[in-house]
Amino acid sequence: PRGLKPNLTRLFNKFTEGQFERCQKPTKYKKMVFELCYFHSTLLERRKFKNLGWNIPYDFNDSDFDICEDVLVLYIDNYE
Repeated sequence: PRGLKPNLTRLFNKFTEGQFERCQKPTKYKKMVFELCYFHSTLLERRKFKNLGWNIPYDFNDSDFDICEDVLVLYIDNYE
């Protein structure tokens, strides 16, 4: 999809080095953040198709991504 790369770039540009270092395991965190960015970008791109293939329409936005990223830090720090 055309919007996937711009969405990934926009999400990665939100991060600073300080954000990557707030996690106790930065190597694992960087990999998981990429996966989270890819998933979120895919969801944003799917909005073009309305609810085709989805049971319930939901408008994903940047605040959803921010919350998921916070939860990711908690899981990596506390459960590994």
